[in-house]
Amino acid sequence: MLVSGPGIVGDPNIQNQKNISTLPDGTFIEINNVNSVQNWEYYRNNEDGPSVAYDGLTSDYLGAKKSLTARTAVEPCNTYHLKIAVADRSDFIYDSGVFLSEIKSGTPQFSVNYFSGIDYFVEDCTTVPDEIVISIAEPKQDTTTYTLIVGGTATPDVDYIAGLPSTITFLPGQTELVFPVTILADGITEGVETISLKLEKDFGCGSIDLSEITIELHDNLQVEILGNPNQDTIFICDGGLPLELSASGALQYFWSPPGLFDNPNIATPIATPTTSQWVEVLGVLGACQDRDSVYLQVTDPEVSIEVLNGSNPMCEGNTLTLRANNNVNNANLQWTPTDGIKTDPNLPIVGLSPEPGTTNYVATVSLNGCSASDTIEVVVDPFDFPQLTTTDTTICQNFSVTLADSIPGGTTTVYEWLPNMWIDDNTIPNATVTPDVPTTYTLIATSASGVCADTASVSINVLPSEVEIMNPDTVELCLGESVWLETLTSTNGVGLTWSPGTFLSNQSGDSILSTPTETIKYYANLVVGTCEVVDSVVVVVDSLPDLTISTDPAKESFCKGEMVTLLSPTYEPANFPNIDFLWDIGPGIITPDTFLNLVFIAQDTFIYVRETRNRGCSSLDSIEIIVIPTDVIDIVPKDTAVCPGFPVQLLATAPGTVTDIMWSGQGLSCNDCVDPVATIDSPGNYTISVEGEFEGCPVNNTATIEIWSPPSFSFPSNPNICFGESIDLNNPPDPSADYLWTLEDGTVVSTLPNPNVSPTTNTTYLVSATSQEGCVSSASINVGVFQDFNLSLNGDQTICLGDEITLTAVPDANDNLTYVWTANGVQSNFDTPSITVSPTEATVYTVVAEDKAGCGFTDSVTTTVNVNPIITTDSIQIFKGGELLSDTSNVYEGEIIDVVVFTTPPHDLLNNPTYEWFLDGAFLRVTSDNNSGEIIMPEVNGNQALSISVNVSDDNGCPFDPPSETILVLDDPVQIPNAFTPDGDEINNEFRLVIPDDLTPVIEEFKVFNRWGDMVYNNENGLLGWDGTYKGEPAPSDVYVYYIVYRLSEVAKKVTLKGEVTLLR
Repeated sequence: MLVSGPGIVGDPNIQNQKNISTLPDGTFIEINNVNSVQNWEYYRNNEDGPSVAYDGLTSDYLGAKKSLTARTAVEPCNTYHLKIAVADRSDFIYDSGVFLSEIKSGTPQFSVNYFSGIDYFVEDCTTVPDEIVISIAEPKQDTTTYTLIVGGTATPDVDYIAGLPSTITFLPGQTELVFPVTILADGITEGVETISLKLEKDFGCGSIDLSEITIELHDNLQVEILGNPNQDTIFICDGGLPLELSASGALQYFWSPPGLFDNPNIATPIATPTTSQWVEVLGVLGACQDRDSVYLQVTDPEVSIEVLNGSNPMCEGNTLTLRANNNVNNANLQWTPTDGIKTDPNLPIVGLSPEPGTTNYVATVSLNGCSASDTIEVVVDPFDFPQLTTTDTTICQNFSVTLADSIPGGTTTVYEWLPNMWIDDNTIPNATVTPDVPTTYTLIATSASGVCADTASVSINVLPSEVEIMNPDTVELCLGESVWLETLTSTNGVGLTWSPGTFLSNQSGDSILSTPTETIKYYANLVVGTCEVVDSVVVVVDSLPDLTISTDPAKESFCKGEMVTLLSPTYEPANFPNIDFLWDIGPGIITPDTFLNLVFIAQDTFIYVRETRNRGCSSLDSIEIIVIPTDVIDIVPKDTAVCPGFPVQLLATAPGTVTDIMWSGQGLSCNDCVDPVATIDSPGNYTISVEGEFEGCPVNNTATIEIWSPPSFSFPSNPNICFGESIDLNNPPDPSADYLWTLEDGTVVSTLPNPNVSPTTNTTYLVSATSQEGCVSSASINVGVFQDFNLSLNGDQTICLGDEITLTAVPDANDNLTYVWTANGVQSNFDTPSITVSPTEATVYTVVAEDKAGCGFTDSVTTTVNVNPIITTDSIQIFKGGELLSDTSNVYEGEIIDVVVFTTPPHDLLNNPTYEWFLDGAFLRVTSDNNSGEIIMPEVNGNQALSISVNVSDDNGCPFDPPSETILVLDDPVQIPNAFTPDGDEINNEFRLVIPDDLTPVIEEFKVFNRWGDMVYNNENGLLGWDGTYKGEPAPSDVYVYYIVYRLSEVAKKVTLKGEVTLLR
C-alpha cells in the first residue's frame, strides 16, 4: 500500500512512495513472513479451494485470526495518493488476495434513521420522531469540533424541530451524535421542501466541505407505482411471464383487485392479468393515506423500421433518420448496434451516420417474457470530397497553385480534373496546376460503386509576366574584369529593374555592364500589374594570393640527390576556397603535383612550372633549379686482387679541391686520410667507398678488392677407424696446391695431397698447403681409433605401480656407441645409454651396445624390474540398520550408519592393511577391517551434504587415492504444534508429533501435565498423541506442559522435546 504526498518520505526507487503495508514491528508484508507458520493469525489459506474463490476466508471460526491496519500521518490541506497493489509469488497461478475492510480518514458522515419506514419526512402521519445521526469511524484522542450549516427550503422551528447546533463536537472516545427530528404540520400545501445539512472544518487553509446530506419533507404521503408518477399504462405480453409491480412511499400497501395478485398486502406483488384492466394500490403511513393506479394492457409486441429521412444506400458523411414503429409505447426499446447512431439508441427515432460498409441495425422492444424486433440493412458508400483551396483566383505566369487539399490515409474515391492541361496529375484531389493562360478546372469525384458523386470548379486568371537572365546562373570573373548581363522578358524590358545597383552601369534595360570587386548576386525584377517575377545571377569575383616561388634551402645551386622544397607564401584557405594547383612533370618529384608547394630530389638542372586556378583567375609561375653532379673523385687502384691478409695501398685523386675526405670499407688503416691501406683476411669481393665535399656538394666513388681463396682441405666426415684399419686424410685434394703433412712433434708424414694412414691410437695430423697465387692454408685433423669394450647395468629393482625408474648402461671404454633396449624381449624406441621406464608388471630389460664405426665391437647386459600393485577403490557402500542404503539422501541427523569400502586387490589379499576413516574431513578412527564401525550422523542446521572418506594402506607402501562418498544428512523434520482444538471437526483434534509420511519415529516418552502438575497423558496412544481428554473427560481449554523423548528410527539417538501447548475449545 503505497502512499505519496507532502511530508511522506518514501523509497526514491519508486517515486518516493512509502509502503505502509507492514506488520506491527514495521516489517513489510509478504508471503514469506505471513503464512501458515509465521504470523499465522493474519493469514487465510485458500490452498484447498479454487484459485480465485475467497468465499468464507474472511471468517474466523477459531476466534484467533486478526486484521492489520495500514496507517500514516498526513498534513491537513494537502492532497495524497494511495496505490494498492498485490503480486503473486512462486507459481503460475494468480491466487493471492488481500482483504480490505475499509479505507478511512476520520471524516464524519451523515445518516438518517427513518422510523416511519419511508425515506423522507412527511407532515402529520406518525408521532414517532425520526433521527439525524452524525458519526465518525474511529474515536478521536482529542476533542474535535466541526461547523454545521443548516439550509434547504424547509424552515427550522416552523416546518420541523431538530435542535441542530451550529457546532458539532466529538469528545474523546465518542463516535456518534443523534438528533431527533419532529415534523410540524402547518396545513399549508407547500410542495416538497428540503432540509440540507453540511459539515465544514478549517484545518488552516480555509473551510473544507467534509460531508453533506439533503432530506425531503413532504406535505402529504406520496404513493407511486413503479416510481414514475406520470406512467399510467404498463404493457404486458399476452401469455408472457407474471409481472412484478412495485409501489413506494408508504409503510403498508393494499392492491386491488386483490385476486389479481399473489399477495395484495406487500409493496412488490406479482400480477398475472389475462385481460387489460386498471389496478390500484392504497398506501398507508400512520394516519396518512395515498393512492396510485396504472392500466395493465395485455398485447403482443410488434415493431417495424421506417426510413423517415435520407436514402439507403447512402454516401459517407450523410445522415439517415429511422423510426421504430411499435405498439407497446417503446417498452424497453433498444437499437443495436449503437455504432454510428448519433442520438439516444433507446428512443424510437434515431439519426444514423455510420462508417463506410454494410451495417444491420435492429430495433427491439420487449415486455415481460416476450419481445419483437425488426432489421434494416444500411449500406454506406465511402466518399471523400476534398476541400478546395480556392474557387476563383489570379496568378502570375509560371506560378503554380494547388487546387484542393489532399485526402489523408488514402481513399477509394475516383477523381478527374478537366481540362488535363498544365497539371501535374489530374487523377488526385490535390492536383497542382501551372497554366499559361486563364483556365477553369472542374473536379469530378465519384465513389467506387457510383452511389456518390460531386463536382466543383476553380477559375484561374493568368497575368503574362516572365523574365529570364540569359547568362549562366553563375558567372566567374577575376578581380578587375567586367561582364555584360543580358535578359529576355515578356515586356521587352519595360518594367524591368536590376538590384542591387552596386558595380552596375545602370539599373534598367535588357543589357547592363557589371564590374564588381567582390562576389555579388543580382536580381532582375519584372513588374507587370500585380505580378512580380524575379530571376537572378551570381557573379563570383575571385583573386589569387601571392604565388612567388622560393627554395628551401635558399641557395643558388643544389647538390645532386639533395631534397629541395619549392615554397610560396601561405594564405588563408577560407579566402580562396576554390583554388587549384598543378605542377608540370619534372625530375625527382616526391610530393603530389596538386599542392601549393613541391618537394623533389635534385637530379639535373631543370625549370619547374606551376599552374594556379581560382575559378575565373589563373597564373603560371616557374623557377630554375641548378644541380651540381657528384662523381668527380677517383680511387687508385680502382680494382685489385690479393691473398688474404695482404695489404693494398689506396689513393683518392680529383681534378679540383675535394675536402672532408672519408673512407668506408673493411680492413682500412685510416678513414679520414687520402691514402689508407686495406688489409682483408677472408676471401671474397669487397667494396671500398670514399666521399668528400666539392663546391659545397657531397662527392663519392668506390673501388673493388678481390681476396683470393687459399687452398682448401677435404677431411673425412667420420675421422674414426677401427683398430687395424687405414683412412684417407684429404679426399679429394686441391690439385693445384703443394702439401706438407706432419705430426704434432714435427715429424714429416707425407707431401702427398691425400696420404693414407693407419694409426693404432688416436692421432692428430698437421697440414700446410700453398696455392698457385702463393696463398698458404694450414689445418689439422684428429683420427680416432675404436677399441673393444664391456658394459655394466643397474641390478634388479622393485617399484610401485605407476612409479618411474632410470636404468643406465656404462661402458668401460669406447664412448662412441649405439644402444638398443628390449623389454621382455620386445625392442623399444630407446637408443640412449640411460632410459626412464614405468612398467605395469615385472619386466626384464636388456641393452645391446655396438660401436658406431661398425667395427663389430658389441656387448649386452640384463636387469629385472618388479612391480608392486597400488590399491584402488571399487565402491563405498553405506548401511543403516544392517540394510544397504540405495538412496544416500535418506539419512537424518542422529541416525547411525556403517560404511564398507571394497578395493582392488581385495581386503584379504592386502599385506597387513589399515583403514583411516574421515567424516567431512574430520578424522574418526583407524580400523584393520574394511568396515568403519558405527558412525552417528551429526546435528545439522538445515539439510547438509557431508562426505565420508577412507585412506587405505598396506606394508607394500604403494600410494592410495582416498575415495569419498557424499551423503545428504537431513535436518530433524519432527515438529510440535503450540496449540490444538479437540472439537471433533477432524482438524487439529490431537496434540502429537508432526512427522513426514516416510518416517516412523520411536516414541519412548510422551507426557503431558496440567498447570497443577497432574500428568494428564502418558504415551497411551503412541504416535497418535493426546486427544485432549483426561480420565475419559474432555480436558478444559488451558496451557499444558509436555515432555517427549523420541528416536527418529531404531538406529537413531534420543531427542528430547519439552514446552507448552494450548488446548482451545
